[in-house]
Amino acid sequence: MVHMKGEVLLGAGLRLLSILLVACPILMAFQANGWDLRKTLIEEDGVREIEEKLSGLSFEDMTWTVLENEIEYSESAHEAKIPINIYSGLSFQMKILEVEIEASFEGRRILLEMMENEVVLTPRENAKMHLRGTFYEDPRGKEIELGTGRIVIEKLGVIMEIRVGE
Repeated sequence: MVHMKGEVLLGAGLRLLSILLVACPILMAFQANGWDLRKTLIEEDGVREIEEKLSGLSFEDMTWTVLENEIEYSESAHEAKIPINIYSGLSFQMKILEVEIEASFEGRRILLEMMENEVVLTPRENAKMHLRGTFYEDPRGKEIELGTGRIVIEKLGVIMEIRVGE
């Protein structure tokens, strides 16, 4: 009977020891970093590397131009295909993965979405993409008010979502 009690205590002690062996280094790491979750989970060198990769990202260095004479409209599908020319004055290459923009046309809200899977922007060069949306009237030659939206880009393997107009 005494022998069985010792085995139970030894088993409980070994379980407690294994928990402490896992928990103590984690608690020590949190304590060493002033209980800051971000500093504990992400190395400062890693944070600096990501910040360096994303530095210089300014959409002021990009020009977006609607090619009005190339807009296509399908009466039967009520769909417009709007070509956009993008000039990148940025010093690095990046990809546009998604574009969604809410617009207003003739009092109706319209969602314009990028048709391509991705568009590669090369420094100091033009790229072309198309936005598609449902219009119940031909939008060519008429004003479309752009509202809020989002752009998803990739630069050096880092994917970011940028909100516009908010």
